[in-house]
Amino acid sequence: MIVLASASPRRQELLKLIFDDFTVEPSDIDETVRRSIELEQYPEYLALKKSRHVAERCGEESF
Repeated sequence: MIVLASASPRRQELLKLIFDDFTVEPSDIDETVRRSIELEQYPEYLALKKSRHVAERCGEESF
């Protein structure tokens, strides 16, 4: 199962180009940059934070 943790219409549009079936479950996390995280590591940190939030909200067994 493919889950898009974003409400972005553009990301949905792009994902439709490579997958016929996916679920949209936007994460509503606080995206404020923490000072303890290096700028280069922030995209990975944020992606993990969003995916964990969606997995917890929807139940990990769904994924």
